[in-house]
Amino acid sequence: MILTPFDHQSPYRVAIYLRMSSDKQNRRSPEQQEEEIRRRLSAMGLSWTIVKVYRDDALSGKYQRNRPQYRRMLADIESGQLNIDLILMDTFSRIGRHDELQELRRELRNQHGVLILTALNNFADPTTVQGETYAAFEAVQARSENREKAHNVNRAKRNLVARKRWPGGKPPFGFRLESEIIENGGARLRKESRLVPDPRTDWIVRRMFERASATGHGQTLLARYLNEHEEIPDEYKPFNGSTVGTMLDNEIYYGDFVFPKKATDVINDARQVQDTPEEERMHVEDFCPGIVDRELWFQVQEIRDHRRRSDEEDGGTQKQIAPLAPGKTLRYLLTGLVRCDACGASMTPTSSGQSSTATGKYAYYRCPRAVDGNCGNHRYIHEGWLRSTVVDTVLKRLFPIGQNGTSEDVAAALMASDPFREVFGEVRSELERLLQPTGERHAALQAELKDLRRQMTGWRQSLGNPDLDPMLRVETEQDWASANRRVSEIESDLVSLEAAPALIDGLIDGNVVAERLQRLHEILGNGNVTRGNLELALHVDRIDCDSGGRVVLRTCKLGALAGVIDMLADSECPKPSRIVRPRRRARLRVEGMGRRNVRETLDWAADPHRFAGLDERWFHTDVFQIPEPTGWYQDHAVEVARQRAEGLTHQQLAEQFGVTVPTIRKALRHAVKVDPSLATLPKKMPRRQWHVDHVAEVLARHHAGMGVPQMARHFCRSEPTIRKAMDHAREFGLLDD
Repeated sequence: MILTPFDHQSPYRVAIYLRMSSDKQNRRSPEQQEEEIRRRLSAMGLSWTIVKVYRDDALSGKYQRNRPQYRRMLADIESGQLNIDLILMDTFSRIGRHDELQELRRELRNQHGVLILTALNNFADPTTVQGETYAAFEAVQARSENREKAHNVNRAKRNLVARKRWPGGKPPFGFRLESEIIENGGARLRKESRLVPDPRTDWIVRRMFERASATGHGQTLLARYLNEHEEIPDEYKPFNGSTVGTMLDNEIYYGDFVFPKKATDVINDARQVQDTPEEERMHVEDFCPGIVDRELWFQVQEIRDHRRRSDEEDGGTQKQIAPLAPGKTLRYLLTGLVRCDACGASMTPTSSGQSSTATGKYAYYRCPRAVDGNCGNHRYIHEGWLRSTVVDTVLKRLFPIGQNGTSEDVAAALMASDPFREVFGEVRSELERLLQPTGERHAALQAELKDLRRQMTGWRQSLGNPDLDPMLRVETEQDWASANRRVSEIESDLVSLEAAPALIDGLIDGNVVAERLQRLHEILGNGNVTRGNLELALHVDRIDCDSGGRVVLRTCKLGALAGVIDMLADSECPKPSRIVRPRRRARLRVEGMGRRNVRETLDWAADPHRFAGLDERWFHTDVFQIPEPTGWYQDHAVEVARQRAEGLTHQQLAEQFGVTVPTIRKALRHAVKVDPSLATLPKKMPRRQWHVDHVAEVLARHHAGMGVPQMARHFCRSEPTIRKAMDHAREFGLLDD
């Protein structure tokens, strides 16, 4: 068994991570956490070097991806920029959810030689049985506390609902909250709210239900109706189809309240929503005054039930325990990468409802906001054309030398090609500018460090004076803590400057880049749409499509250089402003979901602003014009004409190409327009004659002694047809009279 040696007296290099969950908490919580860590180190006499301090303010521990300093700390460790032995925290709860802590600790320990310790347990050795037992106990305790808190909150909300009080949150559209103060135990007061119709918006809800009942329209057409309604103020627009559908299904609009309908949780750093079982729901009748009549609401529900597609599952074929966070699988390669140039929304692939005998259903990308009247871009982009155009362009950009030969040959050729040498040279120069020490910068840091240590010595002597004014003592302690943090930052910067050359070589390793590019080429060729989409997201920023048929493909030159993008990006650069800021994409379902680094790649690829802050020189921009739509007969006219010239009939051509005879005739007419020389093709082909095609078989049966009646029965033909075959044989001297 391999053991990890741990000795408190070793001169470990450490990083400190601080976090507070909300701005409603004590604003000095991070400072207090750091003070406790440093106090504990001093009390235990540990001479550990604090290399860097990472701090996330007012950020919940639910999501790892929303904590920039936490992610920066892990990225610095993985890239080698942060060379440490330990991560110190006040308690394990600062790192986040305990069910994810075990995996993180295992990976940091096994792959990077980094342990996570807490001041709460005096930095106990986590590699011992006692340390593992304590960590497991703390995890169980934290889960138990969270479960108890959730139970208490849910119980309080159910109590409010049972008394027909609003349980909290934003009221539904068309309602407002009417608050009242409830006496609770004499001087204690409690504020509760009732739900009442809002006269400013309740008429909009009634108009929507009346329209749905009168026309039978679905949620999309109803949303368009509301958006185009002149009497509805712009402040309540736009209405989206999904929002309208949710409103139509909500019992609150006729006065009843069902609580709770949904249950939520964070699993694998992604928010999951699940329907609450019927037995867990409360249905409170006459919870509040209704906006629409009960009869009207149920009438609309009958219409919606009739319009809905059947979601019945095949009996006996479904899993009894469904996965909680399976991820999303895709049918179309560019899903989530195509954006509307007018409003910025993600264009969704959809089937047109039409189909071709030869190619199957037609799929197009369209702006989802245009359907319900929220966007003026009504352009449909053919999925097949866009996919082939984007893939061909990306491969030509990434493989300027082609893809022939072995992986090693392609890798060597890539690294020797002019485009890649140019990009590598620019990246190396920029990283050297950012990371490598210059005489002035190194000297300035050393001078600042010396000055800070001199000041801290003076402050320490002042704090040793028992007669020091209390206010001055507080200010001095704050100054000392601030200076101490700055000392840690300077020491970390000096270490990074000294390690810069090796770090740069690791970040732009040509062999690693070639391996990633080869993987992209292989995945795009094997038909795995979901994995192909993930690999493309590492290189393609977005594909903008406007209403005029113009497509702009924006690709990043740094897609194969892991770890470089965050270092070269300007974190202060504002995100592009659009009418609609695209939502974070759903995490894809690919193999290896149990590994944290794969999850981080999936999270990064799901961010629509993953390349924000990069200078324009790191991007390629290709512009295309959507071709005018053509039919099958136009695309295959020349090939049909060539086959016609070989003597095939219309019926034979239709069977060969999988289309109808009228389509073949249309293709031949179009071929003549394209190439007038094809006008010499015969209008009709002579029909094949049975007695000519089967002469050999008839002669064989004749020589075997069969008579004409017998051959007629054998070939299922008439006797005159058999005699015509024999006469044809006599004409060519194959049969004597």
